[in-house]
Amino acid sequence: MLIKKGVIDLFDYIVSCEEVHAPKPDPAVYLYCCLRARVSPKETIIIEDSQVGRKAAFFSGCHVLAVETPENVTLKNILNAIQSINKKQTEEIIKVKWRNPLTVVIPMNKRSGHSSSINHQDPSSSERPYPAYLTTIDGIPIIQHVVENLNVDAQFIFIVPKEDYEQYQLQHMFAVLSPKCSIVVADHDTEGQAASILLAKDLINNSTPILIAGSAQLLDWDSNSFLFSMDDSQVDGGIVTFTNTHPRYSYVITDEKNKVIDIAERKPISNQATAGIFYWARGSDYVKFAEQLMKDESKKVNDAFYVSMVYKEALEAGFNIRATPCARYWPLGQREDVEALILEHSLEKRSYPMASNLINPIPLARYK
Repeated sequence: MLIKKGVIDLFDYIVSCEEVHAPKPDPAVYLYCCLRARVSPKETIIIEDSQVGRKAAFFSGCHVLAVETPENVTLKNILNAIQSINKKQTEEIIKVKWRNPLTVVIPMNKRSGHSSSINHQDPSSSERPYPAYLTTIDGIPIIQHVVENLNVDAQFIFIVPKEDYEQYQLQHMFAVLSPKCSIVVADHDTEGQAASILLAKDLINNSTPILIAGSAQLLDWDSNSFLFSMDDSQVDGGIVTFTNTHPRYSYVITDEKNKVIDIAERKPISNQATAGIFYWARGSDYVKFAEQLMKDESKKVNDAFYVSMVYKEALEAGFNIRATPCARYWPLGQREDVEALILEHSLEKRSYPMASNLINPIPLARYK
């Protein structure tokens, strides 16, 4: 058949049932193919036109593309099958949350005026604008998107201004987002985000890892993969990065093994910008170096102490900080950022990049 169709030269090798211990519907022939190709069944798609063959393919654990005739074996049908499989795998991945001990800290006391919905602003309104993290995208507040985008089963700590906490009764929303969360109410302005996080000192000054996340941002990343890479006794901390050169961000310089060797705030010393996700293997280390940083007023940037510069103290102490790139990063702290995100994805005719489609799918091994 392959010779008749003129496609035999397209095959790397051919395996028949004579080479295994049992014929179809036993899955042996397909499992043998996986071994020969050095791929797992989850990375393999089998094209079958018979019921016996489909049964064997199913029992092998591989993906199955059922066809009726050889004419159904087209590139379009194969690519559609791969797309469907990747979507299903993505949905399965998103259900799996990181469950190792972890404390997530989200400081929210940097104010930025926004309307309650990017699509429904009344310029003449005298009402106090909602803070950035309560701006809605697709009808959902940004802070909910942030929590879902992290995709972790952790102890959350929300640090919020007293004015916001009382006006919007935030305890109720936070209880829905993370029922066992802790809320730290800031009744005064701080000297920057690094100082804001220290308001939760009593909750993080211990050996439990902490993940600091911005309150108005989205990432195209796999948080499980990032946290797994951080779960290394040789790693003291980690920073998620993305490619950029705008002076609004902090930047790192790394060696060939992604070890951070320098970091700067609001200064593009490289094209590796930080993406608002900061990991510390021990919360007590953050407390130690943040307090050390804040003893020196000359280390302020734009009259504030930044989280990124806490790592500067750790680097000088010989700590091992690892940088991990993400696929995309969307800051959402300003109105124009939100508008740009909506415009970008409306032009691409895609939904907003919320948690449900921000994890990279597992590519099938045979599709290049």
